[in-house]
Amino acid sequence: MLRESLRYLALRLKYSKEAIKREQERLKREAEEHSRLAARYLADGKDAEEKGQVISAFQSYLSSLRSANIAFDKTSYAAALGRIESLVHRIGLSKDQEETTLKVKAVLQSGQEKLPIRDLPLTFRLAQGDETIIRTNQEGIASFRQTRLPGLINVVAVTIDIEQAFPLSYSDLPEKDTKEIQKAFNLLKKEKVEFVLTKNLGKVIFSISCKNLGKEVDRKIVESKLSSRLVESGQKIVSQDETETVEDLLKDGDFASLKLLCDTIITGEFFTRRGTKLRSELFSCFAAGSLKVTDLGSRDTIFQKEVSDVAGFGLDMESAGIDALNKASSLMTDYLCGVVE
Repeated sequence: MLRESLRYLALRLKYSKEAIKREQERLKREAEEHSRLAARYLADGKDAEEKGQVISAFQSYLSSLRSANIAFDKTSYAAALGRIESLVHRIGLSKDQEETTLKVKAVLQSGQEKLPIRDLPLTFRLAQGDETIIRTNQEGIASFRQTRLPGLINVVAVTIDIEQAFPLSYSDLPEKDTKEIQKAFNLLKKEKVEFVLTKNLGKVIFSISCKNLGKEVDRKIVESKLSSRLVESGQKIVSQDETETVEDLLKDGDFASLKLLCDTIITGEFFTRRGTKLRSELFSCFAAGSLKVTDLGSRDTIFQKEVSDVAGFGLDMESAGIDALNKASSLMTDYLCGVVE
């Protein structure tokens, strides 16, 4: 009985060793296959990179990383990780503009050469929040025509859509390496070009009331600063002779007739309130104002802003009020023309 039990145990040990050996051989073959795959994916990535196919190159390098990780192939793993980091750091954007057509070129720095990057998704985003995603063409260029400008000064920022271009799913890779890859992509997110577009307002006319301590004063205190800055930016100001006609049409709500006189109307009001006597010959006063710019064609409000508590100083309360109005109009002009963020 004992002899039979020992024979049975010996047979089990024999077959267990054979099973273990077979499993070891299988794992070895699998590791060798993944090592070959890692090398092949690495070569594929380099080929894609030389053609400016950055997304394909990244996917190949990522596949090489995964295969090398399975095979415990440290050489291929380090090479693939290095290629990914190098690839990301050599991607750049440049810009060109033809009127309202915005062009951005994506390039990959390769030695002294800049290779165009094809099929890279770029996000064109207006400051107001509207955005459009466009992929680069064979020359690495994404073209975007901005036809509707919601504001007088419009900033269009262009960035790489990282999530769409390089899907970041690395759950099967070591955490320390995924953090390194993520760090590289976080830097790439900062790669950005900006376009500043000035809306052509066409013919512009003002309808602004201006009061100092409750009394009507010359509206040119406000309008002169606004008009001179708008003329500098290429806008056309309608003669002040038309102002009374415009105000009558505004009261009647006759926008059709208004449109015959001008394309854009700037309306607003500025006024002051008393401050204090600071010392024997110095008074303070505070100004407030509001401004609204309306496109008469679309009826869109393309700019609206209020300022308040703008301090002015003078030898009497009236001159302090005029100083406050001047400062308030300068501040509003800066806001309108995009100088103040």
